[in-house]
Amino acid sequence: SAKPAGLYEGHMAPAKAQTLIKAKRLYKGTFKVNRNYWKEASVRAHGADFEKPVLIEGLQNMNRALDGDVVAIRLLEKTAKPQVLLPVGEAGAEEIDETEAAEIKENKNNKNAREGKQR
Repeated sequence: SAKPAGLYEGHMAPAKAQTLIKAKRLYKGTFKVNRNYWKEASVRAHGADFEKPVLIEGLQNMNRALDGDVVAIRLLEKTAKPQVLLPVGEAGAEEIDETEAAEIKENKNNKNAREGKQR
């Protein structure tokens, strides 16, 4: 599928997002903007196998999501090509840019490595 013109990706249908959440291919969580740096946010996934929030960096990757929005995120393998993170709202879902997915995974892995060395 072709990427629409402009900064942001298109929307994912809410039904598709819900199906992927039930299949544990996406995780549902709350989008929280960093109050000290508005181009950074995090998502704490509800009922996920991991406890730490997932980092979202950059406006393109935040893709119109606002503080407090309920979103769906897809976690990536470290070596995988970046995929898309998908905020889910009542009226529909918004995609977050693919570049962010790789940054989130890399930041999470770097943070986990640092914390492991400190223990």
